[in-house]
Amino acid sequence: MTSFPKLPQYQHDWCLSILNEIGKMHISVFFDKTTPNYQQTHPKEFESNTSEPMDLSTVRDNLRDEQYDTVLKWGHDMRLIFYNSMAFFEPGNPMHLMAEELQKWFEKRYANFPRSS
Repeated sequence: MTSFPKLPQYQHDWCLSILNEIGKMHISVFFDKTTPNYQQTHPKEFESNTSEPMDLSTVRDNLRDEQYDTVLKWGHDMRLIFYNSMAFFEPGNPMHLMAEELQKWFEKRYANFPRSS
């Protein structure tokens, strides 16, 4: 098994704090496949029509399991959550609008990720 370098602790903690903040937002349940809201709003075709499915619980698991060696890779997965929803759901659809809202919130915080401790 190949060992990957892990995120520095301060960056890991920062990513986790962003995930925790998003998790407190009422609309986040629609982007976490472990919730009933996700199951109710994402048709079966969503994952089969998405080349790289991603959701908040998978990002959280990957972070916990030290699967990210850079904040950029973590940010890629976070953006993938929003991109997938906006690509699948038509503009004006509530899921599309919520994905846009979360992405805007995320991008404001991501712009200030800690490059050093």
